[in-house]
Amino acid sequence: MNKDRWFFVGACIGLGLLVWAGFVDRSFVSMTGERLQMMVGVVPETTTNTIFDTAILAEHENVVASVAFSADGVYALSGGADNVAVLWDVASGDVVQRFEGHDSTVTSVTFSPDGRRVLSSGWTEDVILWDVATGDVLRRFDGHTGTIYAAVFAPDGQTFLSAGTDRQMILWDVATGDILRRFEGHNGSIFSIDFAPDGTQALSGSWDHTVILWDVATGDILRRFEGHTGIVESVAFSADGRYALSGSWDHTVILWDVTTGDMLRRFEGHSEHVYSVAFSADGHFMVSGSADTDILVWDVATGTMLQRFAGHTATVQQVIFAPDGSKLLSGGSDGNVILWRLQF
Repeated sequence: MNKDRWFFVGACIGLGLLVWAGFVDRSFVSMTGERLQMMVGVVPETTTNTIFDTAILAEHENVVASVAFSADGVYALSGGADNVAVLWDVASGDVVQRFEGHDSTVTSVTFSPDGRRVLSSGWTEDVILWDVATGDVLRRFDGHTGTIYAAVFAPDGQTFLSAGTDRQMILWDVATGDILRRFEGHNGSIFSIDFAPDGTQALSGSWDHTVILWDVATGDILRRFEGHTGIVESVAFSADGRYALSGSWDHTVILWDVTTGDMLRRFEGHSEHVYSVAFSADGHFMVSGSADTDILVWDVATGTMLQRFAGHTATVQQVIFAPDGSKLLSGGSDGNVILWRLQF
């Protein structure tokens, strides 16, 4: 195993997997087949809410490493250490499709912009393109020499980027499967990538504690963001492409000006590694998920922490906003996918 990823120890042996935050504890979930399990949680007094509604999607048998919404917010995806990606109907909680083809942990999942295809990356060096309607494998992409931790479509859906422990990003042609470009510049594993809204630039976050801004057309490094003192686990562009977020093992989130490279704000509120960051669609809010099991919602302009959501019992691997900003979706090392209703 690559020493850069010692914190994600595991290989699927039956249903057992050692994970970043320890063994899965799903004792608080009442399994009800393929339906939502509704519950009510209490928000700590330090936040703006007192009650919030949640829905636990109980389908995975182990760690949930990645979640995603379709562009219209009608469907959600989750992928995890049971080697499966699951397509959910958000309104009903029904399982619409199961994508089974990986022989190891599904490390990332994402929809194509038109919602007709899904990309999933796996622990064992491949990315799979799926047909949403049929669940069929459309293509396998093989070009990395290590675990792939991230794969994301370009805004036009014609290309995608992937990255992992081989310290490089690869730009792929979706239609042909050809490798268009390799991006090299990090000195450690790459854990997170994101396209700018116009598709001309990309961000990557790495074990080497840095974030790199890339020119997608040329492969050139446009800027290197340095400010974290720990592994950069997650990166995200704002919807207008002017700002970027990075979340780190130093327990903080940093807001960056993409044009100047300036650090605009550091968000401090987590007590453990930050594994996930995301902007709301309007750019007014951001959300972070951590190994401390908390999900925090922040006001981007002021840096004020607005809400703290406690429901996972182990590391929050990923958390994102719904496209309309009304909900959050999170996946955790406790094996749960949770849908949270926001109340601003």
